[in-house]
Amino acid sequence: MRQWMFAIGMMLAASAVCAGEAAGQAGPAPVAQQQQQQQQQPQGTHPHIAAELLAMVERDQEVRRRQDAARDSESIRAEMIALDAQHEPKIKAILADIGWPGVKAVGAQGNQAMWLLAEICKLVVA
Repeated sequence: MRQWMFAIGMMLAASAVCAGEAAGQAGPAPVAQQQQQQQQQPQGTHPHIAAELLAMVERDQEVRRRQDAARDSESIRAEMIALDAQHEPKIKAILADIGWPGVKAVGAQGNQAMWLLAEICKLVVA
């Protein structure tokens, strides 16, 4: 039974590739091309919030990378704690304003950024 299912799956995949080639497409897009297409997609219905979330995550990750490289640095740790304290009210304000900003609101990257920031701030989302 498994062999039949595998054979049918292979035939369907082959026919999809052939159909794409007949339509002038070269089959599935490489991962890098898919990522580039995702980045070019609009940032959802709240692009200003998406931009803010992405900027917050970029800064957050930059500080955390420096903390990882210099684990004993109290100044970087203090900077990280201060940054988390700055981000928490912004995250709470976004939640109060539009609720959880899903993919439709802020795009896939904005949604991932919100998740990361909410997790770091230890917010309880009901």
